[in-house]
Amino acid sequence: IVNPSITAVLFALLVGLIPPLKSLFYSTDNQNNPPLQILTISIATMAQATIPCMLIVLGANIASCWKDQMNGQLTKLSISKFVIIFIAVWNLCIKPIIGAMIVLVAVKINLIPNNKIYMLSLMLPA
Repeated sequence: IVNPSITAVLFALLVGLIPPLKSLFYSTDNQNNPPLQILTISIATMAQATIPCMLIVLGANIASCWKDQMNGQLTKLSISKFVIIFIAVWNLCIKPIIGAMIVLVAVKINLIPNNKIYMLSLMLPA
């Protein structure tokens, strides 16, 4: 199974670890315009559009949940309001509190260092 993310990482490692290949894509001290720099510029430009495109796809998927499969008419979502409110409260209130408590307990028992930036980076995914 070929995963695009793994393929990209392997290609980036290959380019980054071999200096002649790296000099084809990125400028070095003695080379101002590498021959394949246009590829890196194009990829960086496309990368800036990934999050807006993902949001559009997410919105389309949510909108498709509202459509009836038979006639395409808009119908009520099959998920109850309680479930939606519970998911929102869980993700926005309860899960961050639990994550912060886990990090603070880990600091208290000296499992992780008492570094505020490190603690914040551990709390952010929660």
